[in-house]
Parts: sequence; structure tokens; C-alpha cells
Amino acid sequence: MSDQRSATSGSSTTSGSSVIAEETTAAIVVDHVERRFGSTLALADTSLRVEAGEFVVLRGPSGCGKSTLLHCIAALDTPTAGTIEVAGRNIAHHRSQLSRFRRDEIGIVFQLHNLVPRLSALQNVQLPMFGTHLGRRQRVVRAEELLEQVGLTATMGHAPPEMSGGERQRVAIARALANHPSVLLADEPTGSLDDDSAALVLALLQKFRDESGMTILAVSHDARLDRAADRIVTVGVS
Repeated sequence: MSDQRSATSGSSTTSGSSVIAEETTAAIVVDHVERRFGSTLALADTSLRVEAGEFVVLRGPSGCGKSTLLHCIAALDTPTAGTIEVAGRNIAHHRSQLSRFRRDEIGIVFQLHNLVPRLSALQNVQLPMFGTHLGRRQRVVRAEELLEQVGLTATMGHAPPEMSGGERQRVAIARALANHPSVLLADEPTGSLDDDSAALVLALLQKFRDESGMTILAVSHDARLDRAADRIVTVGVS
């Protein structure tokens, strides 16, 4: 099912001299992006195109820059060179509005969940909704709906330390979906989960993608995630 391709050394996942030149609808376009930290090259010249509604997995050896690329796409980091478009917008042109851009367009599932340990699951899911047009009651209702959809109705009042790894990951997914993002970015969403928890997380990702047309880009070394993807892209291979 997966179409394994490479995204490195200036090569594109599509034909043509530039990935931006293609005419089909893309949710994410990475064009010759590089990231350096001083003299250290964290991400080599990389190009990538993800179509709207695709579920794409990024693979590659440790240290090749997969997570760095994900952070640049999420506008959590700034490339040293190259351009990135998400939902048709060049994120370099929206530096003064990056918080709003991330809030409205992108959902992020972090590798270590990044839940606030002293807040309940219900409160954690509400966090991205602050600053939107939603009032307190609307935020609560939306968070309750999402936690119900991920099967955590009975644990809404529990704090992360009181939950299993699979439960925390489902809270993280619910939080990432709070503002109806068009793009979901996930860093090793199943890597630390047992088979049952991983199967549930994968089913949820596919369910939300099928229902909303959301684009999913995930970094993973997990073959279970590969099997669920439309396409696998290898980073760090020339």
C-alpha cells in the first residue's frame, strides 16, 4: 500500500525542478529546506510534498533530521535555508502570526505527549482553545466530545501521572484536534505503546482523517504505523 520514496539532497517527491511548481493541491510543500545549528547540519537539503488528505510517514536513520523537519513544518523552528508552505501559506511570511497559525491550522502530537501533569485530561485538551472565539462552556463541551471520541470518558478528570502511556497518547491526540486542524503532525505517536494501545491510536488517526480530510505527517520507526500510511518517505538517503 505504501509508496516508499526519498526526500533528500534537493530531490523532490514529485517530478519537476521544484516541488512548488506542481499544480495539484498540496497541504505541505517543503522546498530545499536546510537547518544548521552553528557548524552542525541537523537537516540536509530536503524537499517534500504532501497532498491534502494524505497520511505520510517519515522514516530514516537516527539523527537524519526527521524531527527537525517536523518542527520546521510546525513553525516551532526556523529553517536556515529553503521555504515551507502549509495550507497554501508560506510560513516565513507569517512570522508575526505564528501562534495563531499553529493554533488554527496545525495539530501537534509530541513524542513525549507534553501534557501538563497538574491538569486533568479535560483541562489539557482545552488548552489550545484559549484565545479562540470559544467561551468557557464551549471549550469544555468540545474537550468532552473529543475525549469521548478517543474512549476516555471515564478518565476525563484524571491527571497524566494517573494514566497509562496509551491513555496519555490519546489525550495528546484529542488536544491536537481541538481546533479542527487541517494538518496533524505526529512525532513517534505509537513508538512507546504496546500492540493494543498502538492499534487504538492508529484507528483513531485513520478515523479522524477519514471524517475530516485532515492531512497527517508522522515521524516513526514503527512498522505498525507504516502499514496504516498512504506513503512512506525516507529522509537522509541521497
